[in-house]
Amino acid sequence: MDLAMAATWSTEREEFAYFSKHYRQETVNYLLKRAMPIICI
Repeated sequence: MDLAMAATWSTEREEFAYFSKHYRQETVNYLLKRAMPIICI
């Protein structure tokens, strides 16, 4: 499974990064089947 995560605004991130004004509203969700084993690489 590949995941691409977004970098949302926070006061800590604003110290070293530039964030443009919002141009859309979005929600990030992650769904996992209970029977699926969790593997950490």
